[in-house]
Amino acid sequence: MTPGFVAVPFAGSDQPIWTLPHEVTLAGQFLLELVDRRQRTGSLLITSQYPTEKWHAFLPDPTVADAVLDRIVHKAHRITLKGESMRKVMAKKMFATSILVARTVQLVCLELSLPWS
Repeated sequence: MTPGFVAVPFAGSDQPIWTLPHEVTLAGQFLLELVDRRQRTGSLLITSQYPTEKWHAFLPDPTVADAVLDRIVHKAHRITLKGESMRKVMAKKMFATSILVARTVQLVCLELSLPWS
């Protein structure tokens, strides 16, 4: 562990983020300022793979976390996607395809009496 660094709990994970406390505080304040400005001047689109119930844990200062979430949730239109992630779906397809290709190569090698390893 590097002196001056602290473990910040990372929501939804057993692994903490090792960071400087001052940087985390500044990030929270920056996010609050960004959300506040966008609320007054335009739209804000936020995507996350974490449920909104866990967002509060990302910001160590509860006051800043409350302020950010109040501004986000106030006028939010929430779209919750369900089902498996596209990465998992595509990985399954790629795995199935690779098995099919390997089996085809094996059959061709057997048909042509080529060595198959």
